[in-house]
Amino acid sequence: MSTDKTNQRVEVFVPRGPIHDEPNLFVAVNGVSYLLPRGKASMVPQCVATELELSRKAQEIRDRNMEAMLGSGA
Repeated sequence: MSTDKTNQRVEVFVPRGPIHDEPNLFVAVNGVSYLLPRGKASMVPQCVATELELSRKAQEIRDRNMEAMLGSGA
């Protein structure tokens, strides 16, 4: 059994989206694709969990910027 850290898996939870949203979230890292079911926990490599976290943070920044622009009347 490999103890390589790249093979370690972690649990992630992908929340459900709007009712008409896709039932799975597509994630690709280094040419490897994953379809993660929404509303369920999945075991994924650490690199996929990291990408999901970076995506969530980018979405938060986008949302804050949109609120600031709308609040300033721009």
